[in-house]
Amino acid sequence: MKRILMFILAVIIFVMFLGIDTYKNNGFDENLIRFHVIANSDSLEDQTVKLKVRDEVLRQVSPLLTNAKDFNKSYKIIDESIDLIEETANKVLVQNGFNYRARAYLGHYSFPVKKYGDVTLPPGEYTALRVVLGKGEGKNWWCVMFPPLCFIDITRGKVDKKSEEMLKRALEDASIETFNKPNKIQLKFKGAEVFSRAIERIKGSARK
Repeated sequence: MKRILMFILAVIIFVMFLGIDTYKNNGFDENLIRFHVIANSDSLEDQTVKLKVRDEVLRQVSPLLTNAKDFNKSYKIIDESIDLIEETANKVLVQNGFNYRARAYLGHYSFPVKKYGDVTLPPGEYTALRVVLGKGEGKNWWCVMFPPLCFIDITRGKVDKKSEEMLKRALEDASIETFNKPNKIQLKFKGAEVFSRAIERIKGSARK
């Protein structure tokens, strides 16, 4: 009997690895745009230039997003400015004597939990502008680009009440969308034939 249970457990684990394709959407990826800068390494020089790149990119992007009142408009502006953002980051690297390059991307990335004032962003997938410096193996820095929390006291991570309310509204909208569109879990049994054979073996063993 013990051998049968062990075999059942092995089959379950096997099917989990082969057959489960989980799609999760916390809703925030369509309400927030985060800004993520990853340093080349953790050396003092690389970390220092990371912050210089951050400041210059924000200085360039801030006026572009002045009239962007929603996610879609902000996303479009950033997407159309990717070359400018990458060029800006590389200019900072050259000016500071670094020979590695920066790459800019706009996509979906995983983030850990982060607190802004009284608002806490849960871990998960978010839409983000990501700037990778060199090998991208150093500590990173991030903020929220839409709503525009990045442009408010970024050195101390403080958030004014107006921006905090904007962030809360974005999270509330995301929560409503998530409630209306619950997470989907799709099971794709690629190993269905193997699983069926395993079940038959279990039934056969049980009869003995």
